[in-house]
Amino acid sequence: MPRSHHPGLATHPGPPQPVPYRDGDAAVTYGRQTVSGPHCSSGGEVRHVYPDAMELGGLRRSGAGFGILGCIISTIPVFSSFFLIVTIFEQFARLERVNGVYAAALLFFLAAIGVFTCAAIVFGRLDLFSYRDEPILFNRASRKLHIFRRRFKWTRPFSRWPVVIDSYDWDCVRGEVKGGAVLMGTVPTTRFQLYLAIADRPGSDTIIDRVPVGGPSLGKDHFQPLWEHIRQYMEADGPPLQAGDSLSRHTQFSHRMAWAAGFFFLDPDYKNQVPSRLGRAIGITTNLLIAPFAMIPGLLAWLSGLSGRDPWWPDDVLAAAGGPPLSEPAALALRPAAPTAGQVG
Repeated sequence: MPRSHHPGLATHPGPPQPVPYRDGDAAVTYGRQTVSGPHCSSGGEVRHVYPDAMELGGLRRSGAGFGILGCIISTIPVFSSFFLIVTIFEQFARLERVNGVYAAALLFFLAAIGVFTCAAIVFGRLDLFSYRDEPILFNRASRKLHIFRRRFKWTRPFSRWPVVIDSYDWDCVRGEVKGGAVLMGTVPTTRFQLYLAIADRPGSDTIIDRVPVGGPSLGKDHFQPLWEHIRQYMEADGPPLQAGDSLSRHTQFSHRMAWAAGFFFLDPDYKNQVPSRLGRAIGITTNLLIAPFAMIPGLLAWLSGLSGRDPWWPDDVLAAAGGPPLSEPAALALRPAAPTAGQVG
């Protein structure tokens, strides 16, 4: 089995059930062989560079704030039930004897307060005082990848939730791009995500785990340069950053990047995302016109990031990676002078 657990940390209750692999499960499938393509790019997903490893971000940051939103929604029935209980007590005071209907209603709303209070606490814990990301460490010296994962303990909402470090053999990994329907405003669209599909052994079609890498995209072909970057790093001694690449803007908490979840023009890369000057003017104007609504995702993402903690790696995982991460200038110095072209194979 390719999976191993880090000693001293929380362990799984058991291995995941194998999921039979079908080509139809993924919109695009990438193998570890050479992938033809225009170029390689880290896509701004590399968080840290180590002497023998590179760390990429997971999907956690793109969902920041949803737990807080669930917490707020869950508190609405709590307050509603509280006022209804006050009304029921007032009716009790006017009765000469206990009425069964009022007693049943009282018990129902008391139970509702308990259930929704627990739900609010758990939803809040998903975002508040949690880890800002769940990164993946690619170690080409040992040909291993290590995955940082939180383990949700729904029955322990007030205690610190454990962390699991899952380790897999690179030879058991393939890339998958999977799509799913989402709503963007009121318009349904398909959003895609790159996953690392881990087989139970090299060459097997039985997938035991799938791990999201980086953020989602509206185009399924968007991930080919990122997969080729990972593949060349692990298979062909490729650089951890390509020419023109930079480290992820999500490595350190940024007030500006957090608020960019609602006010997208605050993103430092907004000019490159919308090259047209007229397009940027229209986008900024529209964003400001809906500012009261845009503040909601911005505020939730900011609260999530502000209260969050940075992920960490155990000492032996860091030692296998060659030591602590390089400084940003040292990491950028490893970029090649010219872009690395995707090789045709």
